[in-house]
Amino acid sequence: MADQWVILVLGLLCVMNLALCGVLAGRLRRLGRLLEQQQRRQEETATDVRALCAGAAGLSDRIQQIERRSMRISHRQEQLEQFGQRSRPYEQAVRLARKGSDVEELVTVCGLSKGEAELITMMQRLQEEGEAAPSPA
Repeated sequence: MADQWVILVLGLLCVMNLALCGVLAGRLRRLGRLLEQQQRRQEETATDVRALCAGAAGLSDRIQQIERRSMRISHRQEQLEQFGQRSRPYEQAVRLARKGSDVEELVTVCGLSKGEAELITMMQRLQEEGEAAPSPA
């Protein structure tokens, strides 16, 4: 009778081992599927990172182009401002000459040399004479 109990217990242990092997096999299959999913996600992420890096390189080139263009525009603006500052006294002198100011006043008010002031008054006088002259018929 004891041998029967031993055989019964061993039989039950074998059945339990088979059941446990089935459960473990199912879990192993599920873990295999999860691993495959994770590998696919990792590959997709790597592809996305490569695309982002390529885009960033292109963006970097574009930013450098914009910075160079901005520098050129800034330099050009400075040149125009400097030109504008240099031409202001002449513009003011022409306005004053039109109003009848003399050479000494242009030198004093506009900071021009005597030669520059004389040239502006002479040009203004010639322009007025040209406008006053009768046109040929």
